[in-house]
Amino acid sequence: MEGLGKKIAAALITLGVAGAIGFYVYNMPNTEAQVVRSNVQAAVKQQSKSLIIYFTYSENIGDTSGMDVDAITSASLHGEKLVAEGNMQVMVKEIQKKTGADVFSIVAREAYKPNFDDMTNKARADIEENRQMELRGTLPDLSQYDVIYFGSPIWWYTLPAPVSSYLRLAEFSGKTVVPFGIHRGSGFNNNLETIQELQPGAKLMDGFTIDARTPNEETIRQFDEFLTGLWQ
Repeated sequence: MEGLGKKIAAALITLGVAGAIGFYVYNMPNTEAQVVRSNVQAAVKQQSKSLIIYFTYSENIGDTSGMDVDAITSASLHGEKLVAEGNMQVMVKEIQKKTGADVFSIVAREAYKPNFDDMTNKARADIEENRQMELRGTLPDLSQYDVIYFGSPIWWYTLPAPVSSYLRLAEFSGKTVVPFGIHRGSGFNNNLETIQELQPGAKLMDGFTIDARTPNEETIRQFDEFLTGLWQ
């Protein structure tokens, strides 16, 4: 276990975010998580009417009824089964448990291939060509919500195409938005800038991201600390 921990730690690279939208980076000591502080002067109330909007690979691989459980778990963890459940889902459940927030999962109409390595070329092409992806389901009515918890992984150092496609369709103006997500060594990279560019009217708050290979228990511990600090 000690060797595994060192391997994970050695793979982590924390990148800063440009200050154009008023953020600075605070690295939590001796942890894999990256917290980015916002200078927006607005309160995040735990009991506000809230919505969790998130995207995860394991929910974008189509019908899993005939798949092996290990294959599904692997897909949610970017090919490395170091934890029992994807960290994105773990964080979504924590927010919902503590706030009672509603939940909306961003799902592309065209499913990705279940094997992570098989889908990366398409994912990269979608991003580089700035494709507007068709999404499944009815988009939520945001008018009833005050706070949006917005979760996304980093793909090719930015937002996955289905996530940026959703942001082009939605309207976050006047909403308090809390970004959270997972990465594989890049930290937030330019995710927060991209969210702000696509939703300039949003009040972007403190953000939290963690390496996707972090064990669930450690993710929950760090994320709970982040949420507690956010609501103080």
